[in-house]
Amino acid sequence: FGTPKTQLTRILSDKINSICDDIRAAISLEKDREVVRRVVQRAVPRNLMAHCGVDAILERVPEAYTMALVSAWIGSKYVYSTLGKTNEFSFYTFMNDLLQRPITAGSKL
Repeated sequence: FGTPKTQLTRILSDKINSICDDIRAAISLEKDREVVRRVVQRAVPRNLMAHCGVDAILERVPEAYTMALVSAWIGSKYVYSTLGKTNEFSFYTFMNDLLQRPITAGSKL
C-alpha cells in the first residue's frame, strides 16, 4: 500500500539532518544576526522570551547551541512545510517569508 511509515520517517529525518548540516555550515551569528534573532524569537518558548528577551538569550546561550537551535528549527519547519518535497526555490521562498513576516505572539513562522 505504499511506503512504510518507518521508511518515510527515516527519509524526512535524513532530509532535515542534511538541511540542518548545510545551514550550520552556511550561517554565522555575526553575519546572519537578523535570521538568528528571528528564529530564536520563534523557537524559544514564549514565557522564556518574555522573561529574558532575545538579546539576553543570545548573550547567555553558547553560540554553538544557538546555531544548533537555529539550524534545527529552520530545517524541520522547512521540511515539514514542504512535506519533504524540497528544492532551492521553495527554500528561498521559506527564508524570504521568515524574514518578511512580522513576529507576533504565538507566530510559528
